[in-house]
Amino acid sequence: MEQNEHQTTRALPTGTILSHKYIINNVIGEGGFGITYSCTLKNAPSSETIYAVKEYYPDNAAHRSSDKNGYSIQPYIGKQDIFEKGKKHFLREAGILSKFSYLPHIVSINDIFEENGTIYIVMDYIDGITLKQYVEDNEPLTIDELSTLITPVMRDISEIHKSGLLHRDISPDNLILGTDNMLHLIDFGSAGYENVGEKELKTVILKSGFAPPEQYTAAGKAGAWTDVYGICATMYYSLTGFIPNESILRLQKDDLPSLSDHFATSSWKTDVIMKGLNLHPADRYQTMDELYQAFVIPPVDINSEMRQKLTAVKYSKTVMPTMNSLHSKITLLRIGIAGIAVLLIYAVLGFCGASLPLWSESWTYASLSESLENENETTTDNSSDLTKTDSYGSNIDSVKPEGKSTTVKNAGSKASDTNTTNNTTEKTTSTQNNNVMNSSSIQNNNTTTEKSTSTQNKNTTAKNNSSTTTKNAGDTTSGKKNSKKTTEQEEDIFISMPDDEYDTFTD
Repeated sequence: MEQNEHQTTRALPTGTILSHKYIINNVIGEGGFGITYSCTLKNAPSSETIYAVKEYYPDNAAHRSSDKNGYSIQPYIGKQDIFEKGKKHFLREAGILSKFSYLPHIVSINDIFEENGTIYIVMDYIDGITLKQYVEDNEPLTIDELSTLITPVMRDISEIHKSGLLHRDISPDNLILGTDNMLHLIDFGSAGYENVGEKELKTVILKSGFAPPEQYTAAGKAGAWTDVYGICATMYYSLTGFIPNESILRLQKDDLPSLSDHFATSSWKTDVIMKGLNLHPADRYQTMDELYQAFVIPPVDINSEMRQKLTAVKYSKTVMPTMNSLHSKITLLRIGIAGIAVLLIYAVLGFCGASLPLWSESWTYASLSESLENENETTTDNSSDLTKTDSYGSNIDSVKPEGKSTTVKNAGSKASDTNTTNNTTEKTTSTQNNNVMNSSSIQNNNTTTEKSTSTQNKNTTAKNNSSTTTKNAGDTTSGKKNSKKTTEQEEDIFISMPDDEYDTFTD
């Protein structure tokens, strides 16, 4: 594909040399702020290297004057200030745009210089035709074809907008469909900053149908939404082949046909384009990135199928707390086991004598062993002090002498001591009974001893009852008789003892 070439009376003649190295071939485009030529390098070894040269030439503020120095650009009388301000602005924007040469869908700038009283910008030459020519020569694009071509351009324009730079002249004439099957945005001659203060610099020659209403007045505020309108108008033309109605006329009567009127089936993308063509800036997408996101991402449509998916997601979420709870329990169990293991290790180390915080020295193995040895020694000492007992467990040395001395004492007492003697006799008898019972329980295999013990207990009980009856009746029997009874009681008590022990005691 080759670009449409034409020559005008305003343009430089073919063969003109600029900056001593660029040879002008022909005109490849014109705009409100300049003319674009194709050129080659003067001393290049191959003539196939082609560049595009943009000349700053605002036709509403200047004209070309032929003189002995060449074809210079001179401002009209009374518009010198506008021309000079525009030239500085054009030079500044070219410098900024040169920083975005890495963007594949934005034309790259290779050189900037001043000559003939104006500014020239040398750019890469894009081999192809304009989008306008393609639609005129063929047919409108489908929505899918347009999406493939235009969305990369949206991304690159969004990057340029982040620097505050606007194109302000997006149209099918400034989009080249190259031989690489990609669209390239050219002609930043109308570019400007969003918050530029000079009203004169905002005066441009508009492309009818592609400029929003704010560009028709000097007081209108331009922004990213301005380029949103331009690219949406370009997409409208690419899909229909019709140039949108001029925006300034739409303010009086908006009769722009909707894209749904041109297609049997509409897409959410057509709705996005129509929103970008709103006359009021606030009703459009405010940034190029918003337009891109809306154009490539379908909106959520809550239909029956979507409801089923949402229901499935809802049920799946109800399982999550159970899984999380199980996971939490397992985690707590692991932590508990680890804690117990740490405590066991801590206890073992402390018991073995390791120096640990919060561990008492008395809890160590050595301390506990020493304590047990001391306790054994104390038990041995106490055992040596115990009174010797007989083979039946009875304390012979302490019990029998005590009973004998009690008997002698009672024999010599007076009648007035009868109650005391009886009490002492009862205590002695009780003690002897206990000793006898202990002796009988130890010698379970000795049948004779068990019978004697039984007889002794009966005699003792009878005599105790007799003693108690005598006391209650107020018997005044002499101490001698009481002593005799006491002696008989003791003799009866010791009858139950084995013969060998009894003989020993009487002797």
